[in-house]
Amino acid sequence: MLDNIREKKTSVTTYILVGLAGLGMLFLGVPLFSGGQGSTSIAEVNGENISISAFNNAAQNLRAQFPDAELATVERAALNQLINKQLFNQTAANSGYRYPDQALYNDLKAQFPDDASYKTFLERSGISAGAYENSLRNDLTARRYGELMAITHIDNPQIARQFAANFAQTRDVTLIRLPLAAAVSETSLSEEQISDYYNDHQQSYLTPDRVNIDYFITSVDDFADPQSISDEELAQARDEMQKTDSRRAGSYLLFDQQEQADNARAQLSDGTLRDSLTQAIDAGEISGEYGELNLHKAGEGISPAADKALFALDAIGDYSPVVETDYGYMIIGLSKIDAPEALGDGALRAQIANKRAEETYLSQTNQAFDAAQNGTALAQIATLLNQNVQNSDWFSAERPPQDWMSQPEVSEQLFGERALEAEEMAQPVAIDDQRSVFFTVTAREAAAVPELDTIHAQVSDDARQAAAREALEDNGNAVLQAWKDDPQALDELISAHQGERLSYQGLSFTDENSALDEAVLQQIFQQNARDHAFFAPNGDYLISHLDAVHTPAVDGEINNLDQWTSLWQRTSQDLFAVGLTEWLRDNAKISVNQDVLSRSAN
Repeated sequence: MLDNIREKKTSVTTYILVGLAGLGMLFLGVPLFSGGQGSTSIAEVNGENISISAFNNAAQNLRAQFPDAELATVERAALNQLINKQLFNQTAANSGYRYPDQALYNDLKAQFPDDASYKTFLERSGISAGAYENSLRNDLTARRYGELMAITHIDNPQIARQFAANFAQTRDVTLIRLPLAAAVSETSLSEEQISDYYNDHQQSYLTPDRVNIDYFITSVDDFADPQSISDEELAQARDEMQKTDSRRAGSYLLFDQQEQADNARAQLSDGTLRDSLTQAIDAGEISGEYGELNLHKAGEGISPAADKALFALDAIGDYSPVVETDYGYMIIGLSKIDAPEALGDGALRAQIANKRAEETYLSQTNQAFDAAQNGTALAQIATLLNQNVQNSDWFSAERPPQDWMSQPEVSEQLFGERALEAEEMAQPVAIDDQRSVFFTVTAREAAAVPELDTIHAQVSDDARQAAAREALEDNGNAVLQAWKDDPQALDELISAHQGERLSYQGLSFTDENSALDEAVLQQIFQQNARDHAFFAPNGDYLISHLDAVHTPAVDGEINNLDQWTSLWQRTSQDLFAVGLTEWLRDNAKISVNQDVLSRSAN
């Protein structure tokens, strides 16, 4: 729009938007900066060091998350996380992928809205802008690269072949299924056992807080009346739209000194053509610049002052007085008006009525808010706003009958730490830009555990289910032991517990038509132990015996990338990360400074 204009004379304060704190971490909740590390290394990964300070920070972070875990376990996990992250960062860097500048800018614009907050962050963190930018860009590059690998074709041939081989793997498995239903049918409990279960699990039967409220909702629509718009108002609105909703194009003459601009404006008033002035500027007879203003709406121009001048002109060919802008002294000319699409009378009346309704809604609602805060009864406020009070009977925070009741400002007053008492007027809440709710709690029922006799059937069923699951685990252990030590007794045990033995050949993780439940299939492929016992989603107890694993070699080009790429899209990306880091570790040079690690542990 202003191709020939030099930069503004008065520079606008700018700041560097360099990274979104914490966004790039794949394995930890805080960034691992490339600079400022301690001189002592705890590990080396493909020639790159991991500092003892980074290790201490990671371990401290994990200890805060898992305070009950053993220190040695936490520190091993911290070191593994740092190694995995280093490996992944190296893979991303070697791929040639780089987190885009615009994405980095957009991320950090949301994090640091102004220069002051960014500078404060850097000062408190004790890091320069350049170091922070490099570190965060590396982390963001690694994270986005991982996301891309999980949802698109992987362009690393070695990784592609490794994962293709994993996906092509098949397993032969024998499953023993012990049904929950049979165990439940064989379980009989005394009243004393049911009572004991009830006493031990009372919190499971706790009924939540419940309330009964009176309320009404007022909205902008309540005040909209298109029929009230007169013909005169309609005509006035059309005239206004020509200025506010039209698009305009024009031209400008720009001068450094006001005196030069005033002289040029006087010549235009005396009949001098603009072309004569622009030719004089080109010839160096006048010191100034000129150009065109592209078609745009009000408020979208190069300068607020210039824009205001352009849209104040009445007719094509008119020129504005001299206006002072960020660029210098300007004279604005109007060359084109692109009128907005004309609305029919009905649509325009509705538009005017809605705008007026918004103003009335704000005014009336603000008065109603004040009345509520001053203790005015709900019914009186409803009368002022011409509303009818409604009632919502007994509901809890977990199951509100209407969406607006889940809004934090409403839910906090109903069920928060300082919940309203019965007959207490609530602070009104703006549901959105168009609606507000006024309400009061008419009755409240505190959370309580029902007496056993009122929920006896439910408790009895739950107790039998729990006892049956315990029995299933005991029976499963016995079956597993017989499988190992006494195969002849195995079939008798399976029959005694109404179980069954099932054999599966060539199970594949990519088989969408598998006879097995997807969760069961994942258990089979995520566990590498020969014997593995677990509960199925339906409660049955399964004992899995791995008979054989077939992993074909994958050489040359990968032809089925679509199949296993789409599989990652519908399965856990965590599993993807686990598989990748295992492969990276197998192909990396990793050394750990055991002396430093031992001193740290002590």
